[in-house]
Amino acid sequence: MNAAVGLVSWRLPGRLQDSPSLAARVGARRLQIDYGGNRRAYELTPSTTRQLRSQADSEGIAITAVAVNALNDLGVTSADRQDQMAIGALTRKAIDAAVALDAPAVLIPAFRRSAIRTSHDATATAAFLVRIAQLAATAELVVVHENVLEPAKLITLREAVHAAGVRVLFDIGNLHEHRIDWQAYLAEATPVLHSEAHIKDHRSGPAGDIALGCGRVPLGPAVEALLRTRIVDGFVVETDHRDHGEAQIRADLAALTNLIDDNGSAE
Repeated sequence: MNAAVGLVSWRLPGRLQDSPSLAARVGARRLQIDYGGNRRAYELTPSTTRQLRSQADSEGIAITAVAVNALNDLGVTSADRQDQMAIGALTRKAIDAAVALDAPAVLIPAFRRSAIRTSHDATATAAFLVRIAQLAATAELVVVHENVLEPAKLITLREAVHAAGVRVLFDIGNLHEHRIDWQAYLAEATPVLHSEAHIKDHRSGPAGDIALGCGRVPLGPAVEALLRTRIVDGFVVETDHRDHGEAQIRADLAALTNLIDDNGSAE
């Protein structure tokens, strides 16, 4: 398996619509696109979507997912009917954007207001994921959930959404930040593991606060374990590069490529 390296638009400097060109310049092959969040605009306008698609096609960059990061601000676990209506409308728009961008996946994160802390949160999240997966399936898209659940709780969520085809995104940096046993998590996620993984390092702030290889995350063992699954074919850098120049982004991509090459014998 030849694994590709990619970037996420929400951690890059400059305008969203310029992210495919930036990705191409620094040597990435894939790009996940942001659908708002954390004080960023909540919608991909038709104009922005057209620019992204045109630029990605001309640069040879595969847009592999639309991440509905705005859900972290809104909270899929909310019991408020108006909140749920707004969340449903937003997610349907994100599905439409994924279709327009020819992206095969929609990412649903579970942080901040969408974090799973209680049994109610878990039940509400599972129901939401099943509904969204049914909508996405009509557009031939896969729904992917990103969380930092303890392995036992991940099993419960996995079983609740498995019939709907929901996948799980592995993010070693987030698991390290939240002190989750990443090996146990990966073992339970593997039956529904998504084909891309987020890779970022972590020292003391939010995960992604440090260049790859400069933090405390066991990146090499994690990459090796992911390669051994024979499921993951894309490793996506999620270092916070918003205040960095292109040289630092290239350095992270090079570090990730070296990790893949050094651990490729695991295949």
